[in-house]
Amino acid sequence: MANSAAEGIVRPVANTYVGVDNVARTVNRTYVGVENTVRTVNRTYVGVYAPFTDIRIILNSISIQTIDTSNGNTTGNITPATLANARNYATLTIDETNRILAVKADHGGYGVWLGFTVYAISSGQTLLQSALNSVESFSMVVPYRAWYGGNQAEGWCSATLLGYQFHPDGWRNSFNETKTFTKEAVTSSSGHISNSLQYGGYTVEQMTFPATAKVNGLDIPVKLINQLS
Repeated sequence: MANSAAEGIVRPVANTYVGVDNVARTVNRTYVGVENTVRTVNRTYVGVYAPFTDIRIILNSISIQTIDTSNGNTTGNITPATLANARNYATLTIDETNRILAVKADHGGYGVWLGFTVYAISSGQTLLQSALNSVESFSMVVPYRAWYGGNQAEGWCSATLLGYQFHPDGWRNSFNETKTFTKEAVTSSSGHISNSLQYGGYTVEQMTFPATAKVNGLDIPVKLINQLS
């Protein structure tokens, strides 16, 4: 799909045609040369600068923690710190298709921490904060939820994204927030979501990433990628 600028507004072009041997044919793919490598162009823009093709939230670190059930303090870490082992101590949701990341702490005395890095993809992979230096505008809307259930639950939670901290009051109450990240608000290229249960039923933290972010007014795909094993 292409976009063209008309009267100051960017509109999608449904089809692009070229003439070959006096016959008009639809262009299915466009290719460009970058650093001596030919790559497929996901989108073609006319009169509008598209600085990168997508944003990737790459899940790349994990820890499993033991919790003192008398006071909620972290007392140590469990090894191996693998995704498979972490599922023995919490219910984890890593939905790459719908871009949902959640930790449900449902084992008293344990917690799980998931960390990720956010990149912008163009000819290579660049930390998002650095990549935003070359754009005019950026907007990404991220909903966050935290809640508890079952018997009265007590625990500890923490979630950050691009330098912003969600739910600073922890498990003293449930929490819903939709945060709009602008270019000026991005002060980091990393984030995490962690949740632990001291006692009671269960506690849940959930972050949902949007399908697209706005970069220079253009819709750029956002992808959640799990690199944990």
